[in-house]
Parts: sequence; C-alpha cells; structure tokens
Amino acid sequence: VHELHAQSMAGDEMEFLLQEQDGDQWMFRRDHRIRRTVRSATVPVDPSIQVFAPEIVLLFKAKHPRACDIADFTSALPALSVSARTWLRTALDTAYPDHPWIAALAESTPG
Repeated sequence: VHELHAQSMAGDEMEFLLQEQDGDQWMFRRDHRIRRTVRSATVPVDPSIQVFAPEIVLLFKAKHPRACDIADFTSALPALSVSARTWLRTALDTAYPDHPWIAALAESTPG
C-alpha cells in the first residue's frame, strides 16, 4: 500500500501518498537511488500539515502521465524554483531517462 484515497460526504477527494524513508532520507519508492532529506521533501501547508514538494509530486506523476498530469506539469513548471527544476530533471534522468519532461526542464532552467 503506497497511497490512500478518501472522499467526504460532499464528494471532495483527497489522496495520501505514503512515503518510504531510511533514517532522515526520503526515498522514491520506484527507485531508491532518488533521495532527499525528509525535511526538504515536504513543504508546510500550515503549521500542522506537511505535503510533498511539488517537484516530488511531479516525479510521481511522471511514470505514466495522463492528460491531467501533463497539465499539472505545464502549470507548475513556471512556479518551480531553479533548484526544484534541477532536482526534478536529475530525478527524471535517473528514473525515466527518456521522459519528455526532461527537455522541457532543460529549456526552462538557466545555465
């Protein structure tokens, strides 16, 4: 079990991704070579809730991207920091070396 899905009585949906970690290192469950500190793998939504950083969510979406995943990548790309784009590009190079998002990340990252 790597994810849980919940739905409210009103029909609102939420997905919980369960993470794997080794000590203070988050590990991408599909390729354990891809790691980050748990602290840098998440961002706070409020003081009591942490969610995966956007670049990690995009890495999960990259395996078999659906139209909604491609739309998420396209809309998130301009908002990603240079370090987030670099991290995602490196992670995609490792896990999915022929992924089409690599070229888009290369074009959008200075240097």
